[in-house]
Amino acid sequence: MKVTVLIENTTCDNNLKSQHGLSFYIEYNGLKILFDCGSNGLFLENAKKLGIDISAVDYLVISHGHFDHAGGLEHFLNANQKAKIVINQHAFGDYYFKVLFIKKYIGLDKALKDNERIIFTNQDVTLDNNVIVFTNITGDKHRSSESKLLKKENGKFVPDDFKHEQCLIVSNVLFAGCSHTGIVNIYERAKTVTDINHIFGGFHLYNPVTGKMEDKLLIENIANEFKHENVKIYTGHCTGKNAFKVLKTILDDKVEEISTGRNFSFA
Repeated sequence: MKVTVLIENTTCDNNLKSQHGLSFYIEYNGLKILFDCGSNGLFLENAKKLGIDISAVDYLVISHGHFDHAGGLEHFLNANQKAKIVINQHAFGDYYFKVLFIKKYIGLDKALKDNERIIFTNQDVTLDNNVIVFTNITGDKHRSSESKLLKKENGKFVPDDFKHEQCLIVSNVLFAGCSHTGIVNIYERAKTVTDINHIFGGFHLYNPVTGKMEDKLLIENIANEFKHENVKIYTGHCTGKNAFKVLKTILDDKVEEISTGRNFSFA
């Protein structure tokens, strides 16, 4: 398996551009998968520079209904004429970020909802041998504060319950977008499907507007959950630099930062 980071908040290559968002390109047993597509068409530019043909992608899996993970959907549909788009049935809801008294829409372009290539999920879906998308993530272990993230329901703003979040398992590798339901809960849910040896994704441990890190004890608790697990973590995006330092202090070489342009290979 080969994993290439097409979009992340930082870059390891001056020829590639970064943005606040996430996109992974995955090759596995002849299958080509895109997990998230950033906030616009930048993933296409980076893919071209890396020699990756987005038109050959078989599946685009969207982790949840926020623009920094799926704002590039229309660009993908224009660049790729065959792939199925696997997205949670709640992903086209009305999602907002609260800044002081302002509520900013951070959801998806609803005009794309009726595209015939979209597969809406409400339960686990097997895309291929050892390739599974799962949703319905429960549990309350070490979830970060989400008071700024809202959804509009029946004309009222209420806390987002993240029913629109889903994750991907490819062989023994787990891919998560922002882990709004809690990376520990996601990991435990994934283990009911198969053994997990590697985790890729963001953990939502800082506020992108203020830059403020989540409570340090929460981050330490997350790290301690993984300390004795046989799993390697590759994280970035909404995890945040300061939170990563806390994770690194406890997990040492079991955790590694990702950035745009990095690639990883697994047997």
